[in-house]
Amino acid sequence: MNNQQRRSILATIAGVCTLAGCVGTQSAVQSHSQRTEDDRSRSSDEQLNDAPSQSITTVIDESLKEATVNIVAEDEMRFDPQLVWIKSGGSVTWTNWDDHDRHDIVSFPDRIPDGATKFQSDRLTYRERFTHTFEQEGIYDYVCTPHASWMVGRVIVGTPEIGKEPAMTADNTALESGAAAVFTELNTRTQTIGTEPDCGCPE
Repeated sequence: MNNQQRRSILATIAGVCTLAGCVGTQSAVQSHSQRTEDDRSRSSDEQLNDAPSQSITTVIDESLKEATVNIVAEDEMRFDPQLVWIKSGGSVTWTNWDDHDRHDIVSFPDRIPDGATKFQSDRLTYRERFTHTFEQEGIYDYVCTPHASWMVGRVIVGTPEIGKEPAMTADNTALESGAAAVFTELNTRTQTIGTEPDCGCPE
């Protein structure tokens, strides 16, 4: 084999190796791209699964030792549910699922049972939580102070004498119209608790 033939064979081998390297690199890039896209898809799915379901209407969680309230902003900023019902000594945990605004949970001083412990959280950032235990039976109204004109909620503890509770006798007209409307609706719903045979009353 002369020098010219050897150079020709070596050039052919080098070309094949270069082509193989290019194909391998392209496959690696495609594989990495696919993994990245899959990771993004999984991450998106995890975020969707992590977020709480957001009900359109408020729901009463009856006869619970523990209840959860989500702070949501899908259609409007609100507590979801706005009304929960727990046993005496039970607790409520609020979680902020609004990734744009901070929210707090503050009891109304004149809309909780006489002698009951007031409660107030810090302003919660996204996914932060606040838990309060309710030892005394009664009705507790609360508010998010940055959005007090409409963002309010209620906790019913035990089986109080509804007609004697400060939350039920307070003057709603002194509130902002949005908050007044919510409490008027909550009063109507509260009055029906315990009047039905299968009400789920705390024992």
